[in-house]
Amino acid sequence: MSRKIPLFAVLFVLALVAVGVLRSRSGAIEPDPRLSVLLITVDTLRADALGVYGGKAETPWIDRLAREGVRFETAHAHNVVTLPSHANILSGQLPLGHAVRDNTGFRFPAGMETAATRLKSLGFRTGAFVSAFVLDSRFGLDRGFDVYDDQATGIATQSPFKVPERPGALTVERARTWIEGQGDSQFFAWVHLYEPHYPYTAPEPFGSRYAENPYAGEVAATDAALGQLLESILTGARKQRVLVVFTSDHGEGLGEHQESTHGVFAYESTLRVPLILWSPTFPVATVKTPVRHIDILPTILDALGQGRAGELPGRSLLPLAAGGTGEITSSYFESLSASLNQGWAPLRGLFDGRFKYIDLPLPELYDLDQDPKELKNLVATEPAVLDRLRTALAREREKDRGSNRGEEDAATLEKLRALGYVAAGAAAPAKDQYTEADDPKNLIEIDERNRQVVMLFNRGGLHLNEAVALVKQNLGARPDMAGANLQLAYLERARGNLRGAVAAAKRAVELKPLDGEAVALLGAYLTEMGQPRE
Repeated sequence: MSRKIPLFAVLFVLALVAVGVLRSRSGAIEPDPRLSVLLITVDTLRADALGVYGGKAETPWIDRLAREGVRFETAHAHNVVTLPSHANILSGQLPLGHAVRDNTGFRFPAGMETAATRLKSLGFRTGAFVSAFVLDSRFGLDRGFDVYDDQATGIATQSPFKVPERPGALTVERARTWIEGQGDSQFFAWVHLYEPHYPYTAPEPFGSRYAENPYAGEVAATDAALGQLLESILTGARKQRVLVVFTSDHGEGLGEHQESTHGVFAYESTLRVPLILWSPTFPVATVKTPVRHIDILPTILDALGQGRAGELPGRSLLPLAAGGTGEITSSYFESLSASLNQGWAPLRGLFDGRFKYIDLPLPELYDLDQDPKELKNLVATEPAVLDRLRTALAREREKDRGSNRGEEDAATLEKLRALGYVAAGAAAPAKDQYTEADDPKNLIEIDERNRQVVMLFNRGGLHLNEAVALVKQNLGARPDMAGANLQLAYLERARGNLRGAVAAAKRAVELKPLDGEAVALLGAYLTEMGQPRE
């Protein structure tokens, strides 16, 4: 006669089996010095936009990479603009160390090692394929690459504010051709796609398919472009010899916290990024322990059997990928573009794995476990946590090499502005003390109007009048913004009001006497008015 087995006993046995399965897939990942490395970075990609992270875009190739590899649930960038974030990824250093703090006026230090310089010294062939001017070779990330393909379509012949990025499909095709040309040689390839950066104009059929969500349409188009490359890696002859690292430089606001794009705040919408590791010998895993961009380079070196470079502040993620547990390490982050370009309060912060502290005149503290959308500021109710993170951030900032920004040439500024960035020729003067009036939370409407100004300028015609009205509205709120006066000078000149253009340029020079762009613009407009001596 059969005997019923109690339900709790069945569940207990199933639990033991499950644990056994998980353990059988864990264990150390053996380094393989024969691996080639493919680093894919997608600009402005929120983690939660991807299908595998619960997003609404169809991303079958990236999803497959994650399902067959290691997906990190919570990965963080350290910056929310492109150039410094890629400097973090490639060097394994924080912005405090390499001192690249914005897209404008900074160059990556010539003496600092990167993934490219390290792997080239090991005999790797190295190639980079980037899709937008913001990563042009002039900014210094080309060191160590045999090939640095940064030729965005038509970039040398475009007019101000109308510089396009190179379509992702074309960048991928250039990268795939180069990779296939390496034969059996070890390679390090970095492939950067600029979609889904604003403005969101996905090619068909994605434009029509995602007409109600154009950002998701660009994400889906990005995945389709990457399919050309990932298919050959996941199924082709190279499958046994490649480590793929997939991430983004930062996310996108999409209206959360009143930020439509990125570059001002550092909420999770722009700071959290996807991170996926894939190699044939890696286990299939989802890692919940928070990780950081600076962990990517130590992970690559560890996977190649190179050990850990002692000067790198990050750690290898292979133990976590193999199912181990690791100590949660804090993550420094910053957003300085609005401060450097417009004189707003600088934003810096620290995430300890649960609590996130944002250091501003109006400080913010969030419990991301309980409040992932950062809607409940705990500054008033968690004073002990606030003091602890404030002290830890101060210790972290003791390592800061500063933000000595140089002047940027006019042609570079035009190209960066064409890509939607607020860029000034010289840094805004720093203040001894910033007040609530300087807090970005009280100024975000100015940033939104700035982006509308660029859009209206591109439309031309009568839209220039709307753009002028918006700039004047910004100057009414912050008359000390030299950049807004420069905007006004360009706009007045474009609509034929040369006298107004000269007045705005003069004001910009008064606010920033050492700004080469403002001085040159004023000189040009005075000459055009028939006053060359002045």
